[in-house]
Amino acid sequence: MRCEDIRKQFGTVAELSRLPDRVRAHLLECRDCRRAQALYSAIEREFREQPSWEPPPGFSGRVGLKGLASLGEVPEKPPLTFWSTVGPAVAASLPPLLLGLLVAIFSMLVLLNLDVLAMGFRQPVTAFSRALLVHAIPLAWITAALSLGSAAWFTRRALRSQ
Repeated sequence: MRCEDIRKQFGTVAELSRLPDRVRAHLLECRDCRRAQALYSAIEREFREQPSWEPPPGFSGRVGLKGLASLGEVPEKPPLTFWSTVGPAVAASLPPLLLGLLVAIFSMLVLLNLDVLAMGFRQPVTAFSRALLVHAIPLAWITAALSLGSAAWFTRRALRSQ
């Protein structure tokens, strides 16, 4: 047997009394292998004398997943929090909601101040104001529906991109 093969066996069994006869015969002839066997035997003895350690429940599973994630085989998932799930939806729906709010405020200002505006632009403003006054409620519903629809679209798009 070669020295390399003998030393590989010391990784599993290093105690002299448990080694096969061929290995013990080789150890009588090879000083380097005797030193390696003595070293492995001392390491084995140290391990036996150490107190045993029991890992907490689930430890090996967590370590295994982290190892696989570091190899790129399993993506590591961040812990889910309220803001990590709701935050993108709120951020995506904020611009259309603010736009809808601005449109509603502008519409209210126009409707409340039509008489002031009509003095400067009599014909176009009066025609426009009559159309607005006649259709004020349907226009408010259309504006609200467009604002909510665009908010829902932006929210859905933001949630898909995660």
